[in-house]
Amino acid sequence: MNKEQILALLSKYASGECTEEEKVLLEHWFYIQNSTDLPSIEEINADLDDVWSGLQQEPVSMRLWPRFAAAASIILFLSFGAYVITRKAKPESNREAKNQIITPGHNQATLSLANGKKIILTKGLSGRLAIQGKTNIIASQGNISYAGSADEKSVSYNTMSTSKGQQSPYPLVLADGTKVWLNADSKLTFPTAFISRERNVKLKGEGYFEVAKDPKHPFIVTTDKQEVKVLGTHFNICSYDDDPATITTLIEGSVEITEKKNEREGILKPGQQSILSSNQMKIREADVDEAIAWKDGYFMFESGDIESIMRKVARWYDIEVVYEGPIPQTKFYLSADRFSSISSLLKPLESSKRIHFKIEGRRITISK
Repeated sequence: MNKEQILALLSKYASGECTEEEKVLLEHWFYIQNSTDLPSIEEINADLDDVWSGLQQEPVSMRLWPRFAAAASIILFLSFGAYVITRKAKPESNREAKNQIITPGHNQATLSLANGKKIILTKGLSGRLAIQGKTNIIASQGNISYAGSADEKSVSYNTMSTSKGQQSPYPLVLADGTKVWLNADSKLTFPTAFISRERNVKLKGEGYFEVAKDPKHPFIVTTDKQEVKVLGTHFNICSYDDDPATITTLIEGSVEITEKKNEREGILKPGQQSILSSNQMKIREADVDEAIAWKDGYFMFESGDIESIMRKVARWYDIEVVYEGPIPQTKFYLSADRFSSISSLLKPLESSKRIHFKIEGRRITISK
């Protein structure tokens, strides 16, 4: 939860308006923020007295708001401390496993350099992160950029990767100015500088590309099953090992797709997507908003089957999904915030009465 969400829930909590789900979210936040041992009842009472005493000495003006928010947070921490202590006196049985909070993914990636060094990419980085040959890797203005020299004679290869439950917090700006975003469980391997006729990168998973225009130097994205060749354009590639097809969606410009195994080719126009499976390549009109929803921070499913939906959900929430009995064939229409609790995503699906979810720890069992 971000600061605004915390303060909004804090206000609802103080007025007794929190739902049970919101109380659980606040409890989880408390655990994250307070990894040390819980305080004793005596310490809770003493701290509460001190906080309230300080708040009553002066009115809460805009100037004092940060102090009030901090004090209120302390009260929230201590209140939850008492709540958890009370609950610990009750029989545990399987409550911990069954009620484990499944939190959404977050903005983080790992940059692996040619020398083996790894840099964790998170929000707030600034300045020079490393040097690769004559290329500087710089964090600034909301991106990670590779600033190279025009006379670079040799290059090394770097990799930006995300685990399940992660997406890149910044666009990665390659040496030619091309921008790349990575979805969860994805990997991009690229040169620190482009010195040959073609600009080649390799992708596993899902990435969104804004390719810098350079007619003399085609930009080529290689996946396990295909090559995408462009001169300058915006497009999305989804190519996971556990997906039945590789999907390339074109937002603007033009791309040429070559399937590796049988050398089938296709040309995409803006608003189209190619679907490459083991048997064929199809080109169809695309729902562009659905294809790049992940980049904009939400899920969007238009007539999605439960298997394809849950593959995306599993990567983002880092969970295991199993099916009990026949897999439901219902199609679903859904849009949801990627950073909300998993229940806000599953409840609308379950409300169809055609599917049921059982959550045990980080495993979700799906049945009719």
